[in-house]
Amino acid sequence: MPSRRFLNKCEIFTGQEILRIRSEAHGELRRREEELTRKFQTQQDRFEADFIRQKQSMVNDFNRATDALKDKLSALSIAYVLFDQ
Repeated sequence: MPSRRFLNKCEIFTGQEILRIRSEAHGELRRREEELTRKFQTQQDRFEADFIRQKQSMVNDFNRATDALKDKLSALSIAYVLFDQ
């Protein structure tokens, strides 16, 4: 039968081993969480950039349409004045 002193050393070693493994596992979880957070942020940044580009495109389309309508209104106004005379 193993001595009490030997069993105590085994318990201490096992306890230390458990703490080491737990520490390594926590470290790995932290690294994985940081990696996933970076990937998520990169994807969010891409989505936001795409949204901004789409919004700017819509604004540009609207401005072109507004300018075209202003030109048509001016032409109609001139035609009306000429027709009315």
